[in-house]
Amino acid sequence: MISHHPLEETLAAFSLGKLDEGRALVVSSHLETCSSCQHLIAGIDNMAGARLDALPNEGANPSLKRNMLVKLDLMGAHQVDSHPTTSARHEMDFAPKSLRFYELGHWSWVSRGVYWRPVTLHSKRGARAFLLKAYPGTKLPRHTHTGTELTLVLKGAFSHELGRFAQGDLEDADHDRFHQPIVESNEECVCLVAMEGQLRLLGFMAPLFQPFVRI
Repeated sequence: MISHHPLEETLAAFSLGKLDEGRALVVSSHLETCSSCQHLIAGIDNMAGARLDALPNEGANPSLKRNMLVKLDLMGAHQVDSHPTTSARHEMDFAPKSLRFYELGHWSWVSRGVYWRPVTLHSKRGARAFLLKAYPGTKLPRHTHTGTELTLVLKGAFSHELGRFAQGDLEDADHDRFHQPIVESNEECVCLVAMEGQLRLLGFMAPLFQPFVRI
C-alpha cells in the first residue's frame, strides 16, 4: 500500500504542465501505481477543463486556450521518443514505464554503500533526475537541500524521522526538511530522484565530506 504522495500543489502543477521535465518524470512514475493520485489528477483536470470550456469564445485568445488544452492532455509537460531505450531496460525490470524512454548513465560511487546513476533528460532546464541506490542497512548522512527534491522508491525501503518509505512511495521535500534515511536491512533500495540545487550535509563532519558529494 502506498502511504506517501506528492503534495497537492505538486500534483496540480503536474496536471497543468507547469513542472519541469525531471519532476514530471518522477510524478508520472508515481502515478503509474498510485490510484489515489490518479483520481486526484482526474479531478484537477475536470475542474480545469470546465473552466476552459466556460471561457467566452469572443474576445478570447484562441492560441492561449489551445495551449492550455494541450497541457492538460499531455499529463506531464514533456514528450518522449516512441520506443524504450535499451540502457533504461537493462537490469531495471522494476523500472516504471516512464523511465524506460530515457538513457541512463553509469553507476558512480557517492559514499560507502551509496551509488548514483544520471538520467539524461531531453530538457536542460529545471531539476536534474537520477537513480540513487543504497545497500541494505546503509545509513545515509543527515542532510537537507538547497532546493526541492522528489524521491520515488522503486525497490526496497528506507526510513527516517518522517516515516517509512517503501516501493511506490514518494517523498516531496524542500530546503526546510532535514532527514537521515536508513535503508532496511533485507534489500537494497533504489530510488528515482528529481533534485533542484544541491545536497547540504549536516553535522560536525559535514565540511570534510561536502566537497566529495557531487549528485
